[in-house]
Amino acid sequence: SAASKQQVTVNYATADGTATALSDYQPTNGQLVFKKGDLQKTITVNVYGDTAVEPDETFFVNLSNAGNATIGDSQAVGTIQNDDDTPPSVTTTTPANGATNVATNTNITVNFDENVDVTNNSFTLECPAGTGKTFSVGGSGTSAITLDPTNNLPEGTTCTVTAVAANISDSDTSDPPDHPTSNSSFSFTTDTPPTVSSTSPTNNATGVGANSNITVTFSEPVNASASSFTLECPTGTSQSFSVSGSTTSTITLDPTADLPGSTTCTVTVL
Repeated sequence: SAASKQQVTVNYATADGTATALSDYQPTNGQLVFKKGDLQKTITVNVYGDTAVEPDETFFVNLSNAGNATIGDSQAVGTIQNDDDTPPSVTTTTPANGATNVATNTNITVNFDENVDVTNNSFTLECPAGTGKTFSVGGSGTSAITLDPTNNLPEGTTCTVTAVAANISDSDTSDPPDHPTSNSSFSFTTDTPPTVSSTSPTNNATGVGANSNITVTFSEPVNASASSFTLECPTGTSQSFSVSGSTTSTITLDPTADLPGSTTCTVTVL
């Protein structure tokens, strides 16, 4: 509104919203005096700083008892913004804790709830416990950190990754805490290669029919094709065949023609 041609007064007083007087802010009250021509006055409300992580909080400034004026809006809202930092923490990992059959050439990803600064000293990788493995680290300054092992991890082994709290810092410039509250570890088990558990005919079997199919049973489902095997009858003389059962644990070799009689045949799994 336009400046008044006479002196104006108005009383003010703070009141709690979600903020609490004497805990979050210093309550205040008084009277504002607008001299002729004045358009604005400032009310200062002091707030109390703390390190508690909490939502933004509000308080009110109420106006009353205007002299030589009418109050158009009797209440203002002040907001105390939270500026307290939280320590970074691990949210998810790949592989997940307890994962099994993890490829030995896998990279490891550790996800945080905020951007962090890390180095190789920020993590340990042991396969198995007590046997350290070397690795490089990527993603510093982001929330997704990748550990790339220097060599393939050992087969059929439980590996443990530990995020070392003292060597991890958040990337923001807010107040501490800058480090996770404690170390964080997770473990996974690498894959074991499939093995042949049985064959039909069995090794060194005799009297096998010339028109017999050959079955190779593995310890787990496998992907297989004709190039996964050789069939020689006798040694050095290859026989052609088709393959079925890929993605299962039982693979069947079906020779294109009857095998030669009274001949030693050799099947090799490649």
